[in-house]
Amino acid sequence: MTDQVSAPAGVKIPVWYWIVAGLLTLWNAFGVFDFLATNLMSDAYLQAYTPEQRAFFTGFPLWFIIIWGLAIFTAFFGALSLLLKKAWAVMLSMASVALYVLSSIYTLLIAGGMALMGTTGMVMSAVIFVILVFQAAFARWARNRGFLA
Repeated sequence: MTDQVSAPAGVKIPVWYWIVAGLLTLWNAFGVFDFLATNLMSDAYLQAYTPEQRAFFTGFPLWFIIIWGLAIFTAFFGALSLLLKKAWAVMLSMASVALYVLSSIYTLLIAGGMALMGTTGMVMSAVIFVILVFQAAFARWARNRGFLA
């Protein structure tokens, strides 16, 4: 088995690229699931949260839900674009970082989510942010290497 695959311009793409792109896609697919389960009011899914947290998640204004959804779906489609070797992975991944920052400012600072979610919520928010920044940097790196068309 070879450790490289042909890229759009004849550049060789290492196998580890596909592993990273696949893991990013799976990670973001969970984000899509979380968004849909939360906003479709899945009782089974929301049972993991306290009544206060459930009220917090189900009480978001529509404008925020749109920003939150855009952040999640741009991250997912950015990761999927990496698998499809599409250069728009860079734009989508960078947009997801900006949208995530906007949504985090609202949830953590304005709406009071920091106090409600505690240390675990803050750590998870930081992990999500780091992964999104990594995805954007990885997409840019892949484009600069000629892996994306």
